[in-house]
Amino acid sequence: MRVRIVEDTKALAHLLRLGLEDEGHDVVTSTREFERLLTPAPWEDVDAALIDLYLPGIKGTDILRYLLDHHPEVKRVAMTASLSMADDAVGLARAVLVKPFRTADLVEALR
Repeated sequence: MRVRIVEDTKALAHLLRLGLEDEGHDVVTSTREFERLLTPAPWEDVDAALIDLYLPGIKGTDILRYLLDHHPEVKRVAMTASLSMADDAVGLARAVLVKPFRTADLVEALR
C-alpha cells in the first residue's frame, strides 16, 4: 500500500516511515507546504493517508474533509496527541490514533 504521511515533526515522520516500510508499505512523506494537500496532485497515486490533526497553517481536519469529498477512495487515518482534537476527526477518518501509538495499531488502522 502506498501511504502519504502528513506530519510536521520531521523526527516523528521519519519514525512513522520506518515503521510502515518495515511492514512492507511504500511511504511518501509531507512535512511542508500543507496547503498544497488540498489539490488533486498529491493524492493521485496514494492508497492511504496518515494525517496529523495539528499542523501549522492548516487543520488536519480540513485535509481529511478534502479527501472525503474529492478522493473518497483514499483511506484516511488521523493522529493526534489531543483527545479533544480526536473527536473532531470522527466521521472524517476511518480511525483516529492518539499519540503515542504502536506501529501495530497503525498497520491495523490502515487495513
